[in-house]
Amino acid sequence: MIQFVSHLARTTGEEFYRVMLEKTLDRMADSPLNDKVDGGFFRHCAASDWGEPQWEKLLEDNVGLAQAYLDAGFLLDRDDYCLTASQTIDYIIEHLFDGAVPGFPGFPGFHGSQGAHSEYFSLPLESRREQSRPPVDPSCYTSGNAQAVVLLLDAAWRLERPELGETALEVLDALDNKAESGDVGHEFDGSGMHVPAGFLLDWANLLNAHLSAYAFTNDSSYLDRATALANGMLDRFFDQQNGGFFDIEQDDNAIGHLEIREKPLPDNAAAALALLKLHQVTRNDDYRQVAETTLSAFVQSYREYGEFAAPYGLAIHHLKHSPVEVTVEGRHRDPATTAMLKAAHQLSCPHLEVKPISAEDTATPALAHVCLDTVCLPPVSDPGELAEAVENMAGPGPFGDNPLENIFERFPGA
Repeated sequence: MIQFVSHLARTTGEEFYRVMLEKTLDRMADSPLNDKVDGGFFRHCAASDWGEPQWEKLLEDNVGLAQAYLDAGFLLDRDDYCLTASQTIDYIIEHLFDGAVPGFPGFPGFHGSQGAHSEYFSLPLESRREQSRPPVDPSCYTSGNAQAVVLLLDAAWRLERPELGETALEVLDALDNKAESGDVGHEFDGSGMHVPAGFLLDWANLLNAHLSAYAFTNDSSYLDRATALANGMLDRFFDQQNGGFFDIEQDDNAIGHLEIREKPLPDNAAAALALLKLHQVTRNDDYRQVAETTLSAFVQSYREYGEFAAPYGLAIHHLKHSPVEVTVEGRHRDPATTAMLKAAHQLSCPHLEVKPISAEDTATPALAHVCLDTVCLPPVSDPGELAEAVENMAGPGPFGDNPLENIFERFPGA
């Protein structure tokens, strides 16, 4: 939900959304939910004033919040948000990352959580130093690791920390090595991937991670793997008759609740967003058509999800608008590159993709290459001129007077 509010703040320019975003992030950062001793965010708070935290820390929660603070830091030009994002990533690396998952030396991965030990987390700093840290979940989970890969690849550029990109690619390559015979397991440790087989969200997030790795490295092997994952996801989970994706594969031997195949809206939105991203890279209209069919399947039911429908709104917004792609060519740890990235992430575009790449010529200043579909502008070297260049490309108003107007008009009955 925070990321959708961030998207609204950027695309509409409305002060209401910017204030809502800042108030939420300020309150979270200042509350007991944020562990100011060891770093990272706890799972949730029991009290309405955000007191009484539940002490467990989940990988996926911390990845999502680090991404939210990173996005808001660039959008609102808040260095303190970027610092919170960096500190949260430090927690993920220091406490949840394992360069050698037990039982399989050399296999890196992120553990799923750190235990909820109130007798430790309720202690002040000096007392904590005398205690052993709470243990982490011995297992790693494909979806959470894939999301961590996307975060670290993004943060490597925006936080001027290229070592994060190296860690991300090590984890992603290890995941691929463990996914034997094209199968994706939900859980893995040193002995391999285990049952249950991968869920839809595992496949969707792993697909997204490979697309991020392709953008980060320009290595076509990541794109090839992304295409294979997309096709496998379609074969295993897509409902050819009614549209949308099931959450689990068909298994005639399943027992209990695993006999029931459901179509969760957030998982389908994640799959649709990944397919739209793949379409943007490959220009294969089949992927866009599947994404549109998937989103159409929920046009009568998305309101039932309340705030959990936020990813659905984001997916439809991306479907409805042609992507503006900004490729920022620069160098790591170069202030000019970071300034250009900030300017790019502040563009008021409904469907924005920012792709940083390393400049081959170290003497070349940071440049932004802007493309809308197949139309591209000459490179922009001044961050202050980037927004004007995009506005001129799109005509009067970046994308019409109201980029949110009638976003469901494609779907009858919305």
